[in-house]
Amino acid sequence: IRMGGAVNMSKETDMETLGLQWKKFLNNQVVDKNLVSPLILGSWKRSMSAGVNPYTIDKKYYLYEDEIQSYTNSYDEVIDEEFRSILQKIAAEFDLQFLLFDNECKLVNIFACSDNIKTIVSNSSESIIGTNSICLALKHNMPVQVFGMEHYNKLLHNYNCSAAPIHDENKNIIGVINISGIIS
Repeated sequence: IRMGGAVNMSKETDMETLGLQWKKFLNNQVVDKNLVSPLILGSWKRSMSAGVNPYTIDKKYYLYEDEIQSYTNSYDEVIDEEFRSILQKIAAEFDLQFLLFDNECKLVNIFACSDNIKTIVSNSSESIIGTNSICLALKHNMPVQVFGMEHYNKLLHNYNCSAAPIHDENKNIIGVINISGIIS
C-alpha cells in the first residue's frame, strides 16, 4: 500500500496489467477498479475530459539540457550548495531528479538532476500533461506516488514519481517537492 492509492502492486507483471488497464481506459472500456486506484482513475478521467493527449506533450512545456542549468541556479537561497551537491550525487547514481514546483504546478527549481534525464517538463498541470504525482499532491494535499503506467501520458510511463506538498506557516500549500526516477 502506498500514499495516494489503495492498490497493492507487485512489480513487472502488475505494471503490464496496469498498462492493459490504461489502454482499456483510453478505448472507453471498463477498467478493473481492483487494479487501478480511485485516485489514479479519477485523474485519468479528468485528464481525458480536459482533452490531454495521452501520447505527446506540447514542446513549449519542455526544458532541454541548455535550459535545465538556468533552473538549477535559480533560487539558490532555497537550498545550500553542500546539500545540492549531495542531492546531485544521489541523482547521478540512481537516475533521479529532485524538483520544486509552485502551487500551480509550474517548475521553480531543479535541485539536482541525472545527466541521463535530457528533458524536464516545466508545467505539470493535470490539464497539460495528465496524471502525475505533482498535480495530485497539490489537488489532494498529501504525498502521492505515481508509478510508470499510472501516468496518463505515455511519455511518462518510464518514470516513477513521488511528490509531497509544502506548506507555509499558515498551512497554505505553497508548492510541491518532487523526486522522479527513470524506471530501469
